[in-house]
Amino acid sequence: MSNIIKGSYPVNTQKVVEIGKHFLEDSAPVLSMESITKLEEETRLTLENATAQADQMISEAKLEVEKMYELADKQIEEEKKEFEKQLNYKKDESDKEYANIINQANQSAQKIHEQALFEKNQTLQNIESEVVDLVIALVGSIVSNEVSNSNKWIPYIVSKLLFGEDIAPDIEIGLSESVYDSLTKEELSDLSNVRKNAKVDVNDRLSGHTIEISTDRGQIIYDPFKSLREVTKDLKLLSEVEDGFAQ
Repeated sequence: MSNIIKGSYPVNTQKVVEIGKHFLEDSAPVLSMESITKLEEETRLTLENATAQADQMISEAKLEVEKMYELADKQIEEEKKEFEKQLNYKKDESDKEYANIINQANQSAQKIHEQALFEKNQTLQNIESEVVDLVIALVGSIVSNEVSNSNKWIPYIVSKLLFGEDIAPDIEIGLSESVYDSLTKEELSDLSNVRKNAKVDVNDRLSGHTIEISTDRGQIIYDPFKSLREVTKDLKLLSEVEDGFAQ
């Protein structure tokens, strides 16, 4: 290598240039007008195809994006409907629960009202029964006391027994010996004046406070204590009947 570098060779630059020029001119392709037109056409078609493919890709991409948006909107709408459905379901459940609570409260109030009414009626019935018993006891005590300790009731009872009766004026009032003996002159006079020409006498068949009134149509017999027992019985029966209707 060192020997070559050190050697000396003459170089003709003119010839090198000329050879290069001729070489380029001889090797350059000869293009006709037809070839250039064909090349331009191919280039144009290639560009058009590329443009068409690009447009198609863009259109497809747009369609894909639109589908994605549609699917997203559809999913959002479905989720919204599901949310509203759940919300309405919960609202319906809440309304049903509220209605159930109100219904239970009304039923409970109705039961309480019925129970209170039942207890009220029971209390009233017990009170009425007690009142009836008390009235009977008081009436019995008053009547017994009046009959046993006074004779004022005799003219009154006789007048009531004869009231409205179409009988002859001549009547006979019979009393037991004990009652007759207890009459004062004034009481005997009052009893005789109940009816004109009325006769008051002892009747040996009578006992206690029983009274017998003899008329032209028959006898009227009255026992105040027997009547009191019948009144007591009627009052109790009436009270029981009223209790039955109240129930």
